[in-house]
Amino acid sequence: MDKFTVTPQDINHNESPAFVANWFSGDEALENKDQNSFYYEASGGLDQLLICQIEWQEKKPDQEQFNQIMDEAITAIDKWISDRM
Repeated sequence: MDKFTVTPQDINHNESPAFVANWFSGDEALENKDQNSFYYEASGGLDQLLICQIEWQEKKPDQEQFNQIMDEAITAIDKWISDRM
């Protein structure tokens, strides 16, 4: 099983600590941003990505591990988008 599963609106982290979440890009990223989301601005505009409504299947990781997992998730989403262009 892949480390991440990405669909047009969702992302799952399939390894421990596992999570399911929604993601948005472009203007929708800013519209859905809240304090419990992970926002990646990149160069702005359509490059903005947001992972939100994160539901941890296990204990939420510490901040350092959270940031690492979110960075990997952003990369997985970016690759998913690039593969479809």
